[in-house]
Amino acid sequence: MARVMLARARARFGVLAGVATVAFLLTAFLAVVLGILVSAPTSAARAAVVAAEGSDGAARWHTRLAGDATAQADAAARVLDRFVAPHSASWGRSVQTAPIAALGGDPLRVVLLADPAAPARADLVEGAWPDDAEAADAAASVDALPAAVHAGAAAATGLESGSVVELEGARLLVVGLWAPVDPADPAWAGDPLVSSGAADDAFGPVLVDEAALADVEGATTVRWTVVADATTADAASLAALRAAFPSVTPALANEPDLGGDGIIESGRLDQSLDRLLAGLDAVRALAPLPLLLLGVAGLVALVRLAALLAAERRRETTLLLARGASPSTVARDAAVEAFAIAAPAVVVGTLAGTLALSVAAPLASTLPALPWLVGGGVLLVVAGVLTGTAWAEARRPVVRGSGDETGRTRRAFTAGGVVVLLALAAIALWQFRLYGSPLVPSAGGSTRVDPLAALAPVLVLLALAVSAVAVAGGAGRLLERWGATRPGLVPALPARQLARRTPLYASAVLVLAFAAGGLALTASVDGSWRAFDRAAAAAELGGEVRVALPGRSVVADDDPSAGFDADSAGSGGTAAIPVFRGEVRVGSDPAGLVALPTERLADAAPAAGTPLPPAVATALSAGERGPAVAPGSQVLLGVQVSDAASADPVAAPVIEADAGTGAGRAALAVWLLDADGVAHRIPAGEAAPGRGPAPVATAPDLDGLTLLGVEARLTGGGGDLVVTVADVIAEPGGSTGLSGEMTVSSTSPADRIAAAAADAVVPVVIDRRLAALTDASPGDPIEFRVQTGGATVRAEVADVVAVVAGAEPAILADLAAIGASAFASGAGVPQHTEVWIASDDPAATASTLLDDRSAGFDVDIRADASSTAAVAPALTALWIGAAGAAGFALVALAGLVAALAAARAGEVAVLRALGTTARGQAAARRTELLGVALTATAIGVAIGLVVALLTAPELGRAAVPGAATGLATSFAPSWLPFALGVAVLAAGGVAVAVAAARAVRVRALTALPGGEDR
Repeated sequence: MARVMLARARARFGVLAGVATVAFLLTAFLAVVLGILVSAPTSAARAAVVAAEGSDGAARWHTRLAGDATAQADAAARVLDRFVAPHSASWGRSVQTAPIAALGGDPLRVVLLADPAAPARADLVEGAWPDDAEAADAAASVDALPAAVHAGAAAATGLESGSVVELEGARLLVVGLWAPVDPADPAWAGDPLVSSGAADDAFGPVLVDEAALADVEGATTVRWTVVADATTADAASLAALRAAFPSVTPALANEPDLGGDGIIESGRLDQSLDRLLAGLDAVRALAPLPLLLLGVAGLVALVRLAALLAAERRRETTLLLARGASPSTVARDAAVEAFAIAAPAVVVGTLAGTLALSVAAPLASTLPALPWLVGGGVLLVVAGVLTGTAWAEARRPVVRGSGDETGRTRRAFTAGGVVVLLALAAIALWQFRLYGSPLVPSAGGSTRVDPLAALAPVLVLLALAVSAVAVAGGAGRLLERWGATRPGLVPALPARQLARRTPLYASAVLVLAFAAGGLALTASVDGSWRAFDRAAAAAELGGEVRVALPGRSVVADDDPSAGFDADSAGSGGTAAIPVFRGEVRVGSDPAGLVALPTERLADAAPAAGTPLPPAVATALSAGERGPAVAPGSQVLLGVQVSDAASADPVAAPVIEADAGTGAGRAALAVWLLDADGVAHRIPAGEAAPGRGPAPVATAPDLDGLTLLGVEARLTGGGGDLVVTVADVIAEPGGSTGLSGEMTVSSTSPADRIAAAAADAVVPVVIDRRLAALTDASPGDPIEFRVQTGGATVRAEVADVVAVVAGAEPAILADLAAIGASAFASGAGVPQHTEVWIASDDPAATASTLLDDRSAGFDVDIRADASSTAAVAPALTALWIGAAGAAGFALVALAGLVAALAAARAGEVAVLRALGTTARGQAAARRTELLGVALTATAIGVAIGLVVALLTAPELGRAAVPGAATGLATSFAPSWLPFALGVAVLAAGGVAVAVAAARAVRVRALTALPGGEDR
């Protein structure tokens, strides 16, 4: 029996080789894809932890240092060890003072820091650390405590090793200079002092032992900083860490030893984790695709090869049954043969997959059994398909007329299966389009993958490919009729063969069409995701580089950040605009306000949000501006001040701030707007009833200045004052024509005269989401209250756009118009909170800014807002799945060629006997196979693009969590890799056809009728 089985295997070597190749490829590709997908959450989690810098990677809780610092530290440790430490995170304790002024009239203000872990994150530039024994002895010799000064602070203040710093409650000897290894290390929590050594007129940190802080004057804060561990983090541990954060503050507050001063939270690690976890959820929308592409393509190729094998062995099976073999015996022999053929291929595929995984997904090495489990599953599937096909073939009737020898029942079942497949695909597509994504909200508020919607792209692709095969019979008959009208062997013979062997060619058409469609779908998902991801990042950040200026509220005095321009933007910066981004209330609905110089929006924030029509952009910036003021000019106030009870106002002298008269005075200030709409408050001195020189303010040296107004504030005592402004004169320039009367009192201590009308209507643009909430359309009035400063703004909707960059729902307005409206209403004028920068090289610009961020700002680029880190592994797996499907298609085509070579061996000899040349037979076979391969590929590309049009844009959106809902999806395939993939698939088909033609030509040189039976 073994000899018979071996002989049968040799006779069908080509098809069995195809089965072995499918087993090898399916094992290797599935192992790699599964390994990538399984390890992707862990790799994405660790990449996110590594990428989070400064406060983005830290969570910090701080409070005032208690009298019993040891008990306080122990109580906090109990809480953090319970809630934080078990979840791939570590925490550290440090103590820091508020800026402390040096004694003896020295203007130096230093910040002291006690952090035992700091030396591990810093380099010693010179000298020694404070805990060094020799350093301690040197300090003791001068009755001081040892301290190490930040090298940047030392350079700015002139301190050096050996300097003595006298503070209230402490005398310090500088024993060393240090610099941070990486100021962006999350353990520093984005402290601007650590970055440059100076911030807000303070210098440091000065590292000391905690004992040195016992007697210093000023507030001393103890801090616990939590950072995630990139070496052990995974998706589950980070999710648990994020879930634990809300419990930390209440738990700390419930500890009596923590003190009663309250717990303050800072850091943005929670937001970073939210973004990461949302991204990992979104990846689940793409994860099923590569597995389905591989599984379906491999299974279809295997089933078609098994059908080819059964068809080729039909005569052998009939003979075996006639000699007494039972269907179960035939099935047993097929199972033995399947294991013998597939087992070596599966082992090799497993080893290949393991090797590939070590390169593509190193973290998958923690799952060494995964490739072997995949291999075992593939082996069982191969054996099951071959055995089941052989058993079904053996069950066919042997005697004509005793059963369904004509195959009508089988065709009926096949037709029914096609109908079921089409119905299932239609339902899945409807479900997908209904939800707009495979991800659907669950009852608990999270998201889950809807199985039917996840199957939709591959099911529809398979249904269309099967439909193409179903109509191939009719197309073949039409082709046969056309070929019959043409002279010569070609194309008559290929057309006739295609028509008469449609079931045989159906296997190649199906897998080739499915593979080409898979390439089209993959390229479309890839490109559509990339396009949407770029749009989402631009809409979220605004500028190509965004500088966030923390701790800003309303304009008080002149703003040192107001002059941040493209030259300040560092390497590659081409344009920079100030932006106020804050919360407003439209009725009871919260929304975002994005105020900026609208005329320059397109320059500084290219491709961010919805482009404004030129007419709308002009309308937004066409608001009334005050009189022009020359850069650096002297602005003189013609002011008269009187007591409200007196009828005789007199010219107001300027009163020095330290005059100490006790009587009420008016502190005067000139408000200006620069070209970008940033408000500047310039003090002009104090005035009281009496005579003296006119108050004067010096305008900043900025272009495009206009007068916003004049402000008076009651200072120096009580009383009711009337401040009459006769004129405001800018020298050079002359009179601005601004005049009016202000009244200040104890109950109303400030008043203003605005250059613009107080009732001016501000033109704004709103997004569709806010338009739906408020039922507003262009031309409608809208009123909103700015939370920062409290201004109520009367506005008119100039346009409704899909997306406003920076917020959703949102209002877009001109920064100057918002400032003028807030000033005229007597409310606080919001400071700009961000700077948006356009750059030729955003990464270089960000790096330059981060190298010197003494103001403590945060810098982000659009790449930071991208979902690439989470989605890239899934896309890699998807391309691997598409490549595997293409490989299965070529194997199926090669198996078809092998089957044809055996089935048509007699035909070659007959044609030779009839005088057909070997070259002619080769050309006919080549034309036949090329027609099949190229036509199937073209059909696959067409149906793949159809499926992609229906699903790819939504899949691209689903993979970008948190994107603005107004962003439109787009169909944007990655054409280059798509073209390369189709070219490789077509080239493989051509190579198979050429090789088959060459084999026919060789055989046709010597073939004799009946030789195939020898």
